Amino acid sequence: MTLLPYTPVVLPCEPSNFPSGFCIPFRAYWRCNAYILDEPSGQAFAREDVNRPSIILADDDNALLESVQKLVESEFRVVARANDGQQLLDAVREFVPDVILTDISMGGLSGIRATRQLKAEQPDRRVVFLTVHEEPVFLAEAMKAGALGYVVKRLAGSELLPALREVLQGRPFISSSLRS
Repeated sequence: MTLLPYTPVVLPCEPSNFPSGFCIPFRAYWRCNAYILDEPSGQAFAREDVNRPSIILADDDNALLESVQKLVESEFRVVARANDGQQLLDAVREFVPDVILTDISMGGLSGIRATRQLKAEQPDRRVVFLTVHEEPVFLAEAMKAGALGYVVKRLAGSELLPALREVLQGRPFISSSLRS
């Protein structure tokens, strides 16, 4: 799992860790100059990031992860990246994102198997697959595992952000190349 330099940093969740006068309690957060400290998780976020939905990206291709991150970070707060299904599960347990974007075929635990495990533990998690597989059998397996979205990688430039928006609203999204 790769933690990004500007993503949440685990900090003890006590106002005494900050200079006097810089933190005031506000709902579930401590607001501290440029950061907001989430009390339950102890994670600190840049103020401008806290209003964007959180996302975890999972793929075994780091170059693709970089590209996808650049594509989604205008609308989403990327809290972690994973290179296999086990790292994905660990990241989801730690960061509890609003949406998860994962590949199907990864080394170790596949995206499908990871999604099955995740949905058994946290059924409300929203999962979107980003994959090269355009065969209906893969789509069927992804949906059976609990995914709400399925985007073909070659169409990611035009379909990924709309898919993520739809899934955040609880609506399914399937790439145009697979719609019947």
